[in-house]
Amino acid sequence: EIIPKYYDKYGGKGKVQIKEIGVFSHSGLDGPICYDTKITICPYNEKGMQMAMCGWEQIDLVWVKQDAICVFYGCNSANEDYEDSKNFSKNIAQLSNFKDVEVWGQSKSSFPSFVPDYRITSAARSIPLGGLSWDLGSTYMVAGSSGQGYESLHSGSALDKIQTNKEELNKMPKAKPMNCY
Repeated sequence: EIIPKYYDKYGGKGKVQIKEIGVFSHSGLDGPICYDTKITICPYNEKGMQMAMCGWEQIDLVWVKQDAICVFYGCNSANEDYEDSKNFSKNIAQLSNFKDVEVWGQSKSSFPSFVPDYRITSAARSIPLGGLSWDLGSTYMVAGSSGQGYESLHSGSALDKIQTNKEELNKMPKAKPMNCY
């Protein structure tokens, strides 16, 4: 529904080209998960929380000729530990409407971090406070290993020290790389 609205808003399909799409959501091995809206176009299953590949393939995308990118920030959206049929980002990259587009996804579970290459967060951000906790600084979604949550927690005052001190930063859990197809 979003893509056609942007085409209309900015002058129609003849004038609009897509440079980047970023999907910031929960995800599973089969792609982004929606909790607020029931998927009606090619739902993955009867719950209607995920769209199957046939739905993704129906999105009418007019990409720029060079350097187009689509990034899925949700957990395991490009996990290579399973068979290829469960690698969502890799499967998306093979669709005709994503031809010549870099498709990125998370290699493991993803978590909010204050920096892009290490997993650093605060207790305030990790505890749901009606959405307010995400306003506590820059947010990057980074992949990490399970069991590192406690290691990644720091108070706001310690955060400045960690970000400016390479020795302190290297004590933090390093982010797992995203995968690109």
